[in-house]
Amino acid sequence: MVCAHQFLPTEKAPEHVCAEPLAASVTSVTSYEYCNLHGLWVGPTLNVGWEVAAAKMFGRATQSTTVNPSYFHPPAQIVPGSPVKHEAKIISIGNELSIVALGNSGKDLHPHVHPAHYIEAVFAKDQHGAVAVYQELGASVTTAQSKPVAIPLSATRLVPYEFCNLHGLWAGESWAPLSPAGGTCLGVFRNYEDSTHTPGGRVGGCAHDE
Repeated sequence: MVCAHQFLPTEKAPEHVCAEPLAASVTSVTSYEYCNLHGLWVGPTLNVGWEVAAAKMFGRATQSTTVNPSYFHPPAQIVPGSPVKHEAKIISIGNELSIVALGNSGKDLHPHVHPAHYIEAVFAKDQHGAVAVYQELGASVTTAQSKPVAIPLSATRLVPYEFCNLHGLWAGESWAPLSPAGGTCLGVFRNYEDSTHTPGGRVGGCAHDE
């Protein structure tokens, strides 16, 4: 246990900030809470490294009026179905996904020429606000696209982000995988077939065929 707090009747909200720094050996943390009426509840497990890296990017991108490394294009500014340059997008194929940074008019990929103009990292936050996917791109890739990863089993909704070294932090449309029970797909399908993607890949869609 890295942090604990017993709430007092005088405290107005069930919120506590742990003052104790995490040891360097701690790689993940899971929160628990006990309600007097409804028992013990557990929250998502957070990857400490991913959370710290993403938080630094949010800290660097605090403005919304200029296009530079301190620019933040938040999810609220996204127009569904109208992709723009820099917008982060999720591509799903089967049980895997990757995150891309869109290029001109949202139809190709963002330039990726390290170290001049490139995507530093891409990540996605789930329905809890936890970083469920994170990859540094930089010099490790040649295109503005992450390597495929398994769709997080606990994720019912993901919001993708990308950080450009010149133009800051950009969000994308929220994306929902197909529910295990075959429920409603909340994503939006759009065929994405060009020289950089496998024909039939889906941008902002669900993990099944149309």
